[in-house]
Amino acid sequence: MADDQGAESELQVETRLAARAADVGDIAVTSLVMPHDHRPTWRHLLPRNHFTDGVPGGGDAGGATGDQSADEPSVTMGDLRIRYDGCRNLEELRIPADVSFANSRLYSATYPGPIYGLIMIKCNGRVCIKESNPVVPRFECQVGSIVVAMNRRLIPYGAPFQRVLTVLRDALRHPPVTLYYVDNDDFISYFKESFLPSLPPPKIFKAPPPEKEDGESDLDYIARVFGTGFVSSKSSATREFLQVIANDESTKCWTMGSRDFKNNMHTWENVGLVLAANTNLESFHLEFIIGSAPNLTEILIQLQTNKSLRQLTISCNSRMIDSRIVQALSLYLHCDNNRVSSLALIRFEISGADFIGIAQALTGTKITDLSLVGSIFGGVNFRDASSAFNLLGQLKVISLTNCRLGVTLCKALCCYLPFWTNLEKMDLSRNRINNKCCAMLANALGGNTTMKMINLKDNTQINKGGVEKFAPILCNGSTLEGIEYSNHVLNVEYNVREDEEEILGCHPKGIRHLLSINMSSGSTASKVRRKIETVMFEGDFAVQRLAMMHVKLMPRTLRFLSHPHNKMAMNYKCSFAAMYHLIRNYDAAELFGFPSAERARIDFLERKNSELVHTENELRKKAAELFGFPSAERARIDYLERKNSELVHTENELRKKIRALEAEIEDLKKEPRRACKRHKSGDLVP
Repeated sequence: MADDQGAESELQVETRLAARAADVGDIAVTSLVMPHDHRPTWRHLLPRNHFTDGVPGGGDAGGATGDQSADEPSVTMGDLRIRYDGCRNLEELRIPADVSFANSRLYSATYPGPIYGLIMIKCNGRVCIKESNPVVPRFECQVGSIVVAMNRRLIPYGAPFQRVLTVLRDALRHPPVTLYYVDNDDFISYFKESFLPSLPPPKIFKAPPPEKEDGESDLDYIARVFGTGFVSSKSSATREFLQVIANDESTKCWTMGSRDFKNNMHTWENVGLVLAANTNLESFHLEFIIGSAPNLTEILIQLQTNKSLRQLTISCNSRMIDSRIVQALSLYLHCDNNRVSSLALIRFEISGADFIGIAQALTGTKITDLSLVGSIFGGVNFRDASSAFNLLGQLKVISLTNCRLGVTLCKALCCYLPFWTNLEKMDLSRNRINNKCCAMLANALGGNTTMKMINLKDNTQINKGGVEKFAPILCNGSTLEGIEYSNHVLNVEYNVREDEEEILGCHPKGIRHLLSINMSSGSTASKVRRKIETVMFEGDFAVQRLAMMHVKLMPRTLRFLSHPHNKMAMNYKCSFAAMYHLIRNYDAAELFGFPSAERARIDFLERKNSELVHTENELRKKAAELFGFPSAERARIDYLERKNSELVHTENELRKKIRALEAEIEDLKKEPRRACKRHKSGDLVP
């Protein structure tokens, strides 16, 4: 972890912790009891048989042997802490194997995600926590905690540190991972107050060399900056090197090949120093050859102080990616100064473990654009690919061009593709994608309305049947709501045979026609209308699609049908055919049924009657309150009662007339039938 270049604001700290919390998840901590009848020492913090397995290739697993004699007095860790107080010589800060570690605590922490927030270091044969940056404050995994086991596999005294890290990295492939810690207050004090201050200071990033001297040639100046390892003599390369060294404002992109330098660590360190000091470079492309992995690691270490880079590209010539590169890349991407959002690893051979390591290196970083162009995934199985794709949910752009992806890796990708809510572009060109893969991809992207591009070009096993699988994503024509909530920005790039290309576009529902709508410059609403015209009406009006719509939507439907462009789109023969069919066939009495004059008169009288009754009731209430009625009010009440009686009588008369008219109408309807019957009976008479 690089040193802080400046104090973070509270908002930045909260944002960083929230991002890490999303990746880490809840960490389960369990307090355990130290084994009974066991006197812990530095060599034997736990008995040999406490766990069934140990780290392969580890040191002395040990047991309660020679240094466990209860009769022999032993030096305690508290004695050593007092003895070493103030000592800053690392060679003198030795802990004998038989030092007693009484009053120690044992606990476990289970990590469900790929980020632990820990930096480990080897201290006198034991793996300890050097730095702890937990997601939330908690008591476990503090600086000075001793890692004694992982996943019930004992980490013995003297185990090679790199071997422990390798086993831990392998365990990360199948989370969760449980680490077991031993804490001792005296050791923690010794570790913080004596051991850590005695460590050699971290490498200081030197400033770039002074400017070019008068009379000094370009090659001599570059050799003075980079050292004798610079071997390139190309004029173009020389000019670019000078611009990068001078921190030229116009130099935003730089491509450097490892062939320009000898395999000299000092030279590569100087290259890293120049890159670290550059404040204008935004894109860096390194082409390296096999055997220069340590040099690349050195550059990545130096780049931890650079704040200008936004895009990093590393290319090789079909070589297996080195685990050291993955580790250095992870450290660089997780450093506080890193601003890289685009990473490209080109022409590598990637195994399952490497793919998981790359995904873990990207988790919790700012990387949103990942390109693995030309990288071979031939040996990656479904399980490893699934574990890797599960960690890449933050990506907006992913390019897997020419990676030999087939059904297996496509299936693993589709398992997690629905959860990649940020994904906008995906390039799967020049692979082994077939129609079955297209069906899986279309199903995985079924609910994605923000995906903008998927490139399937140069997949020779895809034909028109596979491309058509993406049509429901562009336009779900089952309902009006389905069309509205379809993807209106997606572009599917493909190439099929010329005869199949014509078939894909001849039908209004064809994928090419839907893509042309998506690629048009109109608004989303206009694209929805065009898809309704194309899919719902299919060149001829179908009233069944609108039969279930609420009658209140009919004015909007009529306005939609009356638009000149829409009229021709829905029926190519007659521009008014759609509206005619709608009015002729739509069964909605609320829209096309009108009340008669008698019914309107009755409704009016009923409203008036209700008003009169209400007035009468109000007057009766007043009369009851006054216990008497003045003559004028009584006359008014009598008048209203008479009017009410007349209205009721008129209503009854009108009802009788209506019933008579209805009976007469029924007779008129039956008359043609009776005449028909009489005619038929007359024909039957001999």
